[in-house]
Amino acid sequence: MWAHYGHEHTGIVVGYDVSDAFLTSQEHNLIPVDSGDVIYTHTKSPFKMTPETMEALLRTYQWSLGIGETPAYEQQAIARRLFLTKHASWVYEEEVRVVKITFSYSEEVAVFQADLLRMLEVDDTLPNGLHLYSHQVPIREIYLGARNTSLDDPAKRQKLKAVGCPVHKLQVDDTSWQLTAEEVHRS
Repeated sequence: MWAHYGHEHTGIVVGYDVSDAFLTSQEHNLIPVDSGDVIYTHTKSPFKMTPETMEALLRTYQWSLGIGETPAYEQQAIARRLFLTKHASWVYEEEVRVVKITFSYSEEVAVFQADLLRMLEVDDTLPNGLHLYSHQVPIREIYLGARNTSLDDPAKRQKLKAVGCPVHKLQVDDTSWQLTAEEVHRS
C-alpha cells in the first residue's frame, strides 16, 4: 500500500477521528463510516430488476436526495452494494467509505446548507486543497512513510508539530515485509 499510494514510501497517512458526527450520522450520510466497509468480490453480483427491487432502488435514490424516511434494511443494502463494491484484487486496502448526502429536495438550499455538517464550499479553486465541506474532521494521528524526509525540513517539522497529534515515522522491518511505526518526539 505504501509503495502504491505513498509514492514509494515518501508520502504520509493521516488518521482521522472516525467517531466524528460528520462521518457517523445517519442523517448526514447515505452510508456512514460504521457501515462503509468496502465489499470485495471476484464476480459481479446479478441484480434482478423486479417490481420490488425497482421500488427499493427508487426509495434508495430518493433517500440520497433527502426525500423520505430512514431507509429500510433492503434500501440500505442496495446503497452499500452500489457504492461499496470493489474487485477482490484491492482487498489489501481494507478501504472504508463514507457516502455523503449533498442535496435535499425537501429543504431549501440555504436551510440545508445552514447545518455545519452539510455546508459545502465549492468554487473554481477546489482541487488545490480539495475541501468540499466546511467541517473539518479532527486529525488523530499522522504517519510518515519510511522514505519521507519531512522531519529534515524545520518548516515542515513545525507544521507537523502544530497539528497537535502524535506523528509516527515508519521503519522497514529487516526480517519481514512489515512496517513498524515509531512516534516522533515533538521537540
